[in-house]
Amino acid sequence: MPETRYDTDGGEVAIGVERSADGWRVRLPDGRDLGARVVRRAGPLVEIAVDPAAPGVPEARFAAAVVRAGSSIIVSYRGRVYRFQQPTRRPEGGPAASGGVIKAPCGGIVADLVVAEGQIVDAGDPVAVIEAMKVMTPVDAPMAGAVRGLRAERGQRVEPGEELARIEARV
Repeated sequence: MPETRYDTDGGEVAIGVERSADGWRVRLPDGRDLGARVVRRAGPLVEIAVDPAAPGVPEARFAAAVVRAGSSIIVSYRGRVYRFQQPTRRPEGGPAASGGVIKAPCGGIVADLVVAEGQIVDAGDPVAVIEAMKVMTPVDAPMAGAVRGLRAERGQRVEPGEELARIEARV
């Protein structure tokens, strides 16, 4: 099961998620595997059914408000708010090693292009989102500066390592 790391209020957690015939299989940080499926959706309110932990135990159902904000998913459950965001990816050796080049981390389709030519960004700001097999992968700016040489367009197919844009450092 592919594992994704998320930054949350309580630190970084690893959660495995993959599609199943009727929903998702989820591996929690404590190692438990659960099945989950959406039962009902009304705007941001989502009712989710979770497979029973043991035979003969009824499935658990819970409702939570779930919204997407950029590359984050925000969940409100039982009076607490949880923010899940993939950790910012940094090129090996840090921003200087990349020379400000933003490359596609995987092959897929450019699902969203968040910046425009000349736009000023900070390190870690979202630049694009690549969709591969229904998985959305955010692509973040490796350093602060101005977007130059934007080569990607929404709907464009890209290969792993293909240059999407460059960041020109602010002086």
